Amino acid sequence: MSTCNILGTLKDSGGIGLDGELRVILDTRLIDSDTDPETVWLPRLYAFDITAGAIDIDLAESETSQITYLFEFWPTNADTDTGFDNQAAISFHAMVPNVASVQFSALTPSGITTDTLDTSTERVARIIINDADLLAALAAAVVDAST
Repeated sequence: MSTCNILGTLKDSGGIGLDGELRVILDTRLIDSDTDPETVWLPRLYAFDITAGAIDIDLAESETSQITYLFEFWPTNADTDTGFDNQAAISFHAMVPNVASVQFSALTPSGITTDTLDTSTERVARIIINDADLLAALAAAVVDAST
């Protein structure tokens, strides 16, 4: 099982990079059967410190196993007892793709749902659009089906 480097920047409405925690937790256990003994990742919360909005983290890919993570960003807030805002600035479920690197924005939902359906659909659309042969084959299939 490989790891994926997740990169991005989180800014407030005025364009200032935010400090806080990017909290991640698996929605269920993730098993890497390629290791001996097998490695099991458990659904335990981990918080990455984020400074000036810069996201540069590594997570085990979960797409192969079709398992999602919960991602939440909690901005720092000195005016609260916890030191963070009272609610997450962003919260969503997504699979970490089986690629070397991905932009954080590619994991975020488009707004249709808060689960993985829309992000998975978006990834499929990107694959189709970026493969000219596949795009042409699909276009031909649509034309054939309509006649």
